[in-house]
Amino acid sequence: MLKAFRLELPPCETRDMTFSGQSSAPGIDLAMSFTAPKDCVEKYLTDHHVDRTNPIHWPDAGETVVGNRTLSPTRPPFDADHMKQFKLKLDPAGRYDVHVDFVTPKEAGFKVLLVPQGELTSVYMESRLTGNVGKSG
Repeated sequence: MLKAFRLELPPCETRDMTFSGQSSAPGIDLAMSFTAPKDCVEKYLTDHHVDRTNPIHWPDAGETVVGNRTLSPTRPPFDADHMKQFKLKLDPAGRYDVHVDFVTPKEAGFKVLLVPQGELTSVYMESRLTGNVGKSG
């Protein structure tokens, strides 16, 4: 699965790794999580074109209106299946960095949520753009 996205794990020790998804059309999808040393996670993000100086945050600053729907600032950062897979419980009083510019060599784009754990960081990733996944090359 990771190979189809040309997604490698960081070059350091990781813990608590989970992933699920599929790499064939029409349901190209990948969700992955792991915990690693903070400095290694920072390098991993930089290596995948993430501008770490410009995160968005969870929870959002306020309500968002999409069409006729008002979205809560504390709505989950990932879809329900991935939230369940990650067993992710976020503190709405906290502030978590979210990046949407993580890109693989196959031009697949991911939303990445970072949860600090002291000297470690837990990384939660959900594909949002399929890029060239499923295409040869």
